[in-house]
Amino acid sequence: MKKISWGVLALSVMSLLITSCKDNDNDQWSVSRIIGDILPKDGGQMRILLDDCDTVMITNSDDIDRSKLEVNRLHPRVLAHVEVISTKKTGDYNFYEARNVIMDSLLTKLPVMQSFLDSDTPEGNDLNEEIGDDFIFIHDAQIDARYLTVIYGITHGGNGISHFINLLIDDTTEPIVNANGVLEIKAELKHNAFNDLNIQSGNGYVSFDIEKYMKMEGVKEIEMEVEFAVSNGNTNTKTISWKNDNQTAKPLASKMNANMSIYKMAR
Repeated sequence: MKKISWGVLALSVMSLLITSCKDNDNDQWSVSRIIGDILPKDGGQMRILLDDCDTVMITNSDDIDRSKLEVNRLHPRVLAHVEVISTKKTGDYNFYEARNVIMDSLLTKLPVMQSFLDSDTPEGNDLNEEIGDDFIFIHDAQIDARYLTVIYGITHGGNGISHFINLLIDDTTEPIVNANGVLEIKAELKHNAFNDLNIQSGNGYVSFDIEKYMKMEGVKEIEMEVEFAVSNGNTNTKTISWKNDNQTAKPLASKMNANMSIYKMAR
């Protein structure tokens, strides 16, 4: 498998305040970072659809090398730091004009199914050997739009070794939606450091496309229990909830410290 190595991206730009369309008009929140999908190009400026369905139009799109952002196998998805120029309402949502300060592609993947690892195929066997059980910590996670997006923490040696991050879902039993419309999913956040040194801490973002679960017949809520390794033989779990009620929480990117350094070295 091809590895993609990333350097350290340190963001230390002042946070900005804009109004969330999901909150009271007087309730403001910091949005120094945005996460979203690049919309198809229509000849104009780049537009980014955020996970809460707001839209950001990037006024300095000509300065951005779009080809470097469209590296995901699924959707061109980005993590950006922007300066908001103007805001207007379009129905229930906001439309922002903003100037890009720095933008990078956000690793976006499909989950790995346990049945695939158990399959007696060359691809399944290779992935089984590579998926890893190294330390990884979940700082925060949220299900919104079509994704489970995770902010994770790992350790690395600062030498550019590409790490492997995956979401492993147990599909060995048929998913069942209970009488209340709740779908429970068991998953593991997996990390292979490929014997990299544990010298310094690094944080990263990854999105997993779980739309097929969100669109299952009868699903009103998802309760996803994600297990992750914290030390040899020890694990923690985090439960991430989602409700199909057309309401969204504050975007995950707005929760992060503007000075948090992002080490993007995953594939």
